[in-house]
Amino acid sequence: MKKVLNILVRLGAGVLVGALLGSFGWMSVSGLFSLYVAHFPRYANIFGSVYGVALAGFWLYICISIFFYGAVLNRILWKPLDKSS
Repeated sequence: MKKVLNILVRLGAGVLVGALLGSFGWMSVSGLFSLYVAHFPRYANIFGSVYGVALAGFWLYICISIFFYGAVLNRILWKPLDKSS
């Protein structure tokens, strides 16, 4: 356990599930997103750079959502630390 900003933080196996889920989800979404961008370029020809900005924003939104889902999973699985130890 480490003390970060006056709070005891549990590192290691306690956060591993959410971290692995978040990492796997992030890599999966990024791979699928790159396939989409590579195989559907016709919209970029129509809408130009606005399409690229919109896609980048959508990708960031999905990745941040996955990050938060991993954090929520860690919070659900979290067990409070004993104050006596």
